[in-house]
Amino acid sequence: MGQSLASSRLWIVALVLLTYLAVASAVLLPYADVKGWTYPFLMAASTGFLALGLLTKPWQTTSDRWMFSGLMFCWLGDFFGPSNFALGAGLFLLAHVLFVIAFIMSGLNRRNTLWATLLTLPSLGILAWLLPQVEESMRVLVIAYTLVITVMVITAAGTRRLVFVGAVIFYISDIFVARWRFVDHDPINALICYPLYYTACLILAYSLFQSNATATSEKNPELA
Repeated sequence: MGQSLASSRLWIVALVLLTYLAVASAVLLPYADVKGWTYPFLMAASTGFLALGLLTKPWQTTSDRWMFSGLMFCWLGDFFGPSNFALGAGLFLLAHVLFVIAFIMSGLNRRNTLWATLLTLPSLGILAWLLPQVEESMRVLVIAYTLVITVMVITAAGTRRLVFVGAVIFYISDIFVARWRFVDHDPINALICYPLYYTACLILAYSLFQSNATATSEKNPELA
């Protein structure tokens, strides 16, 4: 697997650079009065992290298939979200459910999961800040989303450190998405949430290389 990762390094670097170039273009061009390109650039960036995940051959293990499915639903959320926020949020909610399943399938470290639960549950207090500013028709979705993404972070802590880092960054990016949608409509939020979101997705996609390396070493101990 180490040789496979080394041979894929140029593709990895290219995909990461193209993703961030697309993100930078999407969030900065509107400030230069270049409009109409935000959506295509964001979809190019989303396709970047999906391509990175595909590069890892995620069909090899059950947990990787669930993880890649989560990334696919993130892509769908990016595709439909700009025109229908509720649909996009629902797709992202399903993505986080798939991530949770992937983490559980990969095996959880109970100790890490416990301390993550103790540290993360207080963050649900964010609902006290957010809900009064959410329209009634969206409150159930917002509550469900917050609960699911919190569980996603907790279960991520029970897997690998890189996965946990990606999950936390994803959580933070969604705080700024919620702030943008419900609290302060200033587009400055895009300068924060988009780079964080794509960083999180790239990390989760890249973590599949670690997963494949672990699976390979277990099947072939002499290669570990």
